[in-house]
Amino acid sequence: MKIKKLAFSAAGIILASGILTPAHAGDKKKQVQCMGTALKAKNDCAGNGHDCAGLAKKDRDPKEWKFAASKLECEKAGGQLLEDTPKKK
Repeated sequence: MKIKKLAFSAAGIILASGILTPAHAGDKKKQVQCMGTALKAKNDCAGNGHDCAGLAKKDRDPKEWKFAASKLECEKAGGQLLEDTPKKK
């Protein structure tokens, strides 16, 4: 009986720690940069005059971005892909 309890406790700790999460869940290479969906201080990386994540000054700034799983997810959130944004001339 103690072995079962120990096994369940160990399994709970492993799941809670994220060790058994799907490989693609944290894989930023497969995600897309979605412009205009970041909330204040919740952007994923550099842009808009700064070089670090978490420095967005306002919600949904079109120059700030967050990672999204796909182009469809980005568009559903009201954003657009980085490569689809108009370039300055």
